[in-house]
Amino acid sequence: EHEAVLNTCQSLAARGVTLMKQKKFADAFSDFDDAVKLDGQNAMALYGRGLSAVKLGKDGAADMAKAASLDATMANYFAANGLIP
Repeated sequence: EHEAVLNTCQSLAARGVTLMKQKKFADAFSDFDDAVKLDGQNAMALYGRGLSAVKLGKDGAADMAKAASLDATMANYFAANGLIP
């Protein structure tokens, strides 16, 4: 069951990245938020939630900082996908 939750979390985070590339920031935020609720230590979900919040004019700094503390490559991963704050 734990593995299924992690797979769902990763799927939501991956879909969030795709939505961000399409500039669908509110939909992306929703997917990232759902992923964080499943796994609060998922760096991709946290960084994505923070970055999509920034794109929506909200404060996402705390999520982005927590993500960076868990996985220092997250900012580079998103930047490589054309997604920067």
